Amino acid sequence: MFIELLRRGYKVFIGKIGDMEIDFAAEKNGEKLYAQVAYLIGSEETKERELRPLKSLLALGDNFPKLILTMDDLPPSNENGIVRKNIREWILEG
Repeated sequence: MFIELLRRGYKVFIGKIGDMEIDFAAEKNGEKLYAQVAYLIGSEETKERELRPLKSLLALGDNFPKLILTMDDLPPSNENGIVRKNIREWILEG
């Protein structure tokens, strides 16, 4: 993911909100992108752990794109502006 963001021209950082960490905070031309990466989201606990920091950004009024990328073979979803996609599909889009 890190290398793919660099390839797409982003500056990449690790994001922190209090004690929560965002896997990738990326910036390009004044636009930001936030991404959480998880192998699989097989439980509600894992899903909530990955959503929590991105939901915190929404609560702060940050409306830049937010992604959760996984290896799950599920159709993409959008939960309150947080998009979940298969990481292979996301890479092929770029």
